[in-house]
Amino acid sequence: MPSQRTLRTTVRFEGHGLHSGCKTRLVLKPAPPESGIFFRRVDLSPFVSIPATADYVVNTRFSTTVAAGGCAVSCIEHLMAALYATGLDNVTAEVDGPELPVMDGSSLPYVLGILRAGTVLLSAPRKYLVVTRPLLVAAERARISIHPAPFLRISYTMRFRHPAVTTLFRCYDSRRENFFTEYVPARTFGFLAEVEALRSQGLLAGGSLENALVFGDEGVVGGMKMRYGDEPVRHKMLDLAGDLFLAGCRVMGHIRAYRSGHHLNCRLVRQMLARTDCRMFTEQPEGESLPDPGSGLGAAAIFK
Repeated sequence: MPSQRTLRTTVRFEGHGLHSGCKTRLVLKPAPPESGIFFRRVDLSPFVSIPATADYVVNTRFSTTVAAGGCAVSCIEHLMAALYATGLDNVTAEVDGPELPVMDGSSLPYVLGILRAGTVLLSAPRKYLVVTRPLLVAAERARISIHPAPFLRISYTMRFRHPAVTTLFRCYDSRRENFFTEYVPARTFGFLAEVEALRSQGLLAGGSLENALVFGDEGVVGGMKMRYGDEPVRHKMLDLAGDLFLAGCRVMGHIRAYRSGHHLNCRLVRQMLARTDCRMFTEQPEGESLPDPGSGLGAAAIFK
């Protein structure tokens, strides 16, 4: 029976928010069994804690934001994906501002920091959410559904009307593919034609070619090289994994997503939690017992 995990020691990160551009410090600390993942705004007095669960999601425009007690923390999805990838269940994330640092636009810096800090097993069994009946949410030209399966599988189709990024499909199977090497390093992306419009709305103040792939009509601008030929769809799947972890535990099921983003991802998670007739919680999912995603993998293996 898999056990819960937390950090062996504290790990610190520093960077700028993607949208605010403000310098931000993030400190991840070990947490006791059954405490889950939660954020703590340490720039406020008194400190305000915000559970990292779908019930506390208040905004999904361009990123995922959670809030409680009149304060918020945004752009949490890359950190949540890193915590999923490294097998962590209980972590206190202290941040001194309303937005997490974007780092390089992927989950890789977070994962490397966590690997350096190490993880430890706790004296409590890990909980899984297992889907027992299909669920679907949709909006306009996008949709996402989840179907019963004793493992996590994500089938994602991404479609844009852009000459450099059109239709991409990829499937992740937790039994056969390494989330570390195939998805963790995938960076956020955008389109050159939209950058100025977004900045005029007060967004992307911290965005640069060092933390995002920017596509012009002929491909990536600024001489940046893609880490994978289909890096954009891999990043969409990274975001989805982070949003899924807002269920408060690991999810078992086959997800089929078409043009889904944070809004639909979080709606699906809330549906899974609300529809008690379509899911169950267990400490040992049926079928193959899955290893911890981060077990036995060192930092050097990320770009093997």
